[in-house]
Amino acid sequence: MNKTLHKLYGFYRGVVEDNDDPLKVGRVRARIWGLHTEKLTRDAREGVLTEHLPWVEPCLSIVEGAISGFGLFGVPLQGSHIMIFFENGEYDKPMYFASIPGIPTSKNPREGFNDPDNVYPSTLNESDYHSRARAHYPHNTILAVHGGHYIELDSTTGDKKIRIYHNSGTYLEMQNNGSVNINTTSNHVENITGTCNINVTGNCSVTAPKVTITSPDTVVTSGTVKLAAQDTLRGLCDTRMITLYNSHTHNHNDPAGTTTTPNQQASTGSHATANTTAS
Repeated sequence: MNKTLHKLYGFYRGVVEDNDDPLKVGRVRARIWGLHTEKLTRDAREGVLTEHLPWVEPCLSIVEGAISGFGLFGVPLQGSHIMIFFENGEYDKPMYFASIPGIPTSKNPREGFNDPDNVYPSTLNESDYHSRARAHYPHNTILAVHGGHYIELDSTTGDKKIRIYHNSGTYLEMQNNGSVNINTTSNHVENITGTCNINVTGNCSVTAPKVTITSPDTVVTSGTVKLAAQDTLRGLCDTRMITLYNSHTHNHNDPAGTTTTPNQQASTGSHATANTTAS
């Protein structure tokens, strides 16, 4: 093609065959319908190796302008279809700005217009739309990545929700009635630098094999603390409570007389019994 005589105006469909841009600026090598054939070997008339395809530059979202690390960044997967135009019609200035989903019916890594690694499309004869987007189509918006994570914004009447999902199975979901469900498949850690206030208008329950509260000062400001489990007093009696009990004095028979400490001392491994008396 004589690049000085031919201008390439309009839009072209291309297939990404290489998305590993050494400059890491979002470029892809794409085979373009109408300009290339599917032949991967070069002969006198046609054929282009993947590594000889042109680098196509991205046109990204206007969010923050895609400058200095600010913006919305992503790279098309190999095998994906993209829409391409040529800046000012110049053959050596291809730009891509959109992806084109469909229902793939075949793939052949030995031919062009395919993923050379034969990974994508991962399913055939099925819509490229995410399965959850199809479940509540067309009201569900999904941002999904090939690592298995997704963010779901569902506007379905009667089932509106927001879900943030990790491929491990951990997710956070805000449901239609405003309830929040957090499912964690591993540990859950929260670090708070300032003050933490939890206000519950209903009941609050914690179920665990063991609950540990570490604090220099634990205060119950109102209400009643009930110990429902047997032998819970021993677990609640720390060194300060034991010391206070062992040092207190009383005399039931002679309030004005001399008092002494209990003759049965308590320890963290024993109970202070109800019939303990002073000597």
